[in-house]
Amino acid sequence: MKKIWIAISLLLLLSILPTTVLAAVPVYYCSYNASSGGNGTYHHPWRCDSNADLDDIVADICQDYDYAILYQIVSNGYYRRVIEGNGDCDISSSVFYYGYPPDTGIALPAPLMISGLVVLGVALVGGGYFIYSKRHA
Repeated sequence: MKKIWIAISLLLLLSILPTTVLAAVPVYYCSYNASSGGNGTYHHPWRCDSNADLDDIVADICQDYDYAILYQIVSNGYYRRVIEGNGDCDISSSVFYYGYPPDTGIALPAPLMISGLVVLGVALVGGGYFIYSKRHA
């Protein structure tokens, strides 16, 4: 029983850590319909409606990082572009996906979700124990 509580405690402690602490790769966003002057975040993406804009963004990213991910949001999906700056600074991978980029949906905090699952689990175990004690009383 003690091992279960240790495991639950470790899961709760890990859920408190923000995902940015665990993520080592910088992630940027650009969009064809964004206004100019963005900062590369999802809520304020850079404008990249032409190949020249995309090349400028890749060059700016390569000045700061040797490896980064750029999500280029288009009308019916997004491109996940992996940028590697090993001397030549280019896009090493470009894949199209339908929908929205990852981690851009509803932001439910992980501690809330894990706590809800723990409470649900405790309620189910408690209910099972209650039923078991009533049947064998």
